[in-house]
Amino acid sequence: MDKRRWIWIVIPIVICVAVFALTRWHIFIFSHLSEKTEIFKCWVNKLGIWAPAVYLIGYVLRPLIFFPSTPFAILGGVLFGNIWGTLYVLVGTMLSGVCEFFIVRYLVKEKTKQYLKQKAPIANQIVEKHGFLTVFLVRLIPNVAFDLQNCGLALTSIKFRDYFYGTLLGCLPACIFYASFGHYLINRPTPLGLGFAILLIAIFIIFCRFYASKIKNKA
Repeated sequence: MDKRRWIWIVIPIVICVAVFALTRWHIFIFSHLSEKTEIFKCWVNKLGIWAPAVYLIGYVLRPLIFFPSTPFAILGGVLFGNIWGTLYVLVGTMLSGVCEFFIVRYLVKEKTKQYLKQKAPIANQIVEKHGFLTVFLVRLIPNVAFDLQNCGLALTSIKFRDYFYGTLLGCLPACIFYASFGHYLINRPTPLGLGFAILLIAIFIIFCRFYASKIKNKA
């Protein structure tokens, strides 16, 4: 039999097996974590209006113990749901990114910055000229840990304005995904929640297409 036919036979089988495995995994996780999660959520709810503040403070301080951002973002969805969770995860991401940016930019010695810029002059020129687009793409397609991205970008000549808006828009899809993933990890999807996620992603895609067309026209 032709190899292409084998591929078209194997791919659906693999997809079906993956869907079945994910479904069983979700049932297993839900049955084991739902009770413990509810206990933890009850404790968080006792904090009242201070719960988001405690979460955001933890998000900002987590680099001190080398705690990655992804589990913390998922936790935001578990604790606050996919809608408020997305907001708090995005705010925490921005606060963490801004704090790390200013700490590295103003505490690292100037000699170290100049040395690194000389080692990668082309990269520094690209970041300086196309700051927003560079940060946006780096955040959108993350291949390096979030905190390392913050520190690395702070060592370049990028403008803070480009860094801020590039991070805000580039991290938005990931924030939606992680918060929704955390929420649906222990809850069944609702039409309102799914509609919210789809609406935000649609707005994001429209903005990206609009911005890309503007860049193309300027080129």
